Amino acid sequence: MRTWTIGTGSMLHPTFDANEVLPASIEPRLREAGALLREASRRRCDVMCLPELFADPSQGTQMGKWAEPEGGPVTSWLAATARELQMAIVTTVALRQGDRMMNLGVAYDKTGQLAGRYAKVHLPCGEREVAAPGDGFPVFDLDGIKVGMQICYDLNFPEGCRILALKGAEVIIWPNMWGGMPEEHTDIIMKARAIDNLVCLVSSAYVLTGSGFFRVPKIHGRSCIIDASGTVVAEVGRRLGVATATVSLGDPRQAQDRRTLQEHRMPHLYGELVAR
Repeated sequence: MRTWTIGTGSMLHPTFDANEVLPASIEPRLREAGALLREASRRRCDVMCLPELFADPSQGTQMGKWAEPEGGPVTSWLAATARELQMAIVTTVALRQGDRMMNLGVAYDKTGQLAGRYAKVHLPCGEREVAAPGDGFPVFDLDGIKVGMQICYDLNFPEGCRILALKGAEVIIWPNMWGGMPEEHTDIIMKARAIDNLVCLVSSAYVLTGSGFFRVPKIHGRSCIIDASGTVVAEVGRRLGVATATVSLGDPRQAQDRRTLQEHRMPHLYGELVAR
């Protein structure tokens, strides 16, 4: 049986009105994220997860302004920090490739090498007008662990997590800025995705107070770590900070349960799912 020490962090979601001047630099966001990463390293985490678009001062409302090319300042900073701390880092960045812009999940291993990437598939209103959706659900090896990603709105759709599990994912990492629904719904959805697929689910989200553009009192995708039984084994709660947990992977009984669940599927009867 293998163990993996996972960290997840909550960052402050900036509150602003449409006519308010946004920060002119990503540096404050990098400093805030850097403090969380160093705390996770101090706790000897193997991997640390940061929220969706953590370095974007507009939090996605002006994604085009803050999107960067391959090898831009945010991805370079992530790679260098992972290498410095000898700790894997998973998050998302706004990436521009020619005329195409994506909300891209990235995973850097503890040597600072890019181990995997995933372009957000399900885009909500507002994002779909400026970004292109991804075209698949990759599973990648992150320091010996099979990892998949979902990003924010993706978790509304169970198919993504199921595909990742069928492809062997042991851990699904979910950077998000989830809000706008009752928080009980969010808790149920997170636990259901873990239980349905017998995977560990890691949420990394924001803390919001006041009246930001979501116009809700809190961002509900709380930063937490949920094991394959649906149990919350660590959480930051509704505050800034880091939560960590060491999870066991490769338990023989759990692996057999996963194999049985997958063997008992009837995919020849599931065509209606994609026929409409």
